[in-house]
Amino acid sequence: MLYTKTYKTVEEQADLLIRRGLVCNRDTLIERLNWINYYRLSGYLFPFRKPNSDDFVEGTNLDQVWERYCFDRKFRLLMLDGIARIEVGLKTAIVLVFARKYGPFGYKVRENLPNISYEEFLNLQKSMLMEMERSKAPYVVAFKTKYGDSEENLPLWMAIELMTFGSMLKFYEGMHKNLQNEISMAFSQQKAAFISWMKSLNVVRNICAHHERLWNRILGVTPILYPKNKAKKRQSKWFAPVPVDNKRVFASITLVLELLSVMAPKSGWKKRLLELLESYPNIPLCEMGFPEDWKKTPFFAEAA
Repeated sequence: MLYTKTYKTVEEQADLLIRRGLVCNRDTLIERLNWINYYRLSGYLFPFRKPNSDDFVEGTNLDQVWERYCFDRKFRLLMLDGIARIEVGLKTAIVLVFARKYGPFGYKVRENLPNISYEEFLNLQKSMLMEMERSKAPYVVAFKTKYGDSEENLPLWMAIELMTFGSMLKFYEGMHKNLQNEISMAFSQQKAAFISWMKSLNVVRNICAHHERLWNRILGVTPILYPKNKAKKRQSKWFAPVPVDNKRVFASITLVLELLSVMAPKSGWKKRLLELLESYPNIPLCEMGFPEDWKKTPFFAEAA
């Protein structure tokens, strides 16, 4: 199928939305479309469309849509902050465990990362070297100046600071399972669930970093929340009093809360989250995966 849509000015974009039923001040809409791409804004308009139609349900107004847009922007920043703390914590744990056993350059040895393919190992090495070569960080420049004549690579405690979240996870997956277990247990989690949590949070982190819509997103990479054993499943805090949907961002919120409770039990992240939710009372939390009695879940009961 050929793509036949043509360029539209912001005035034409505004008129199209108004014809489709968006209630607004035209000048205000034009002003916002001058700085927010029509395609980006349409993601927040989509839930207001009539079934099988481009038209909006009666009464849809720009203020409603704008409120969700503003909430999502603040929510992304909050999630990015929480995940960044977890990323820093995991990088630190990897260095402490891996370098203790293999030394500063042990990551260059294939046998020390046996749980990824040889191709993945080579790609990881290439990526780490590339990040070092293009980095202008003072500590990298100082290392090159002092040791560059004999060392091509950074020691792990420097190199890991240049890793992307994805590269860090690939490194973690490649480690011996006993070392993976040691790290996951430092976060009070079992290895299989912990890896799934990190992969899911990496997806959320990337959504946030690229300023994409998050608040009502259905996530393609889902975390393991429940044990397979039925008895243990019923005892899981993600199962009682109501099951948590691992495809929605409420699950991501619980992961951040759970991990920060281990890493930084005095963190004010939960308080900031509650304040954000209270400041936007019209946001339909059910679309984020919040259960009806979410304040009674183990993650929030103490703050209720």
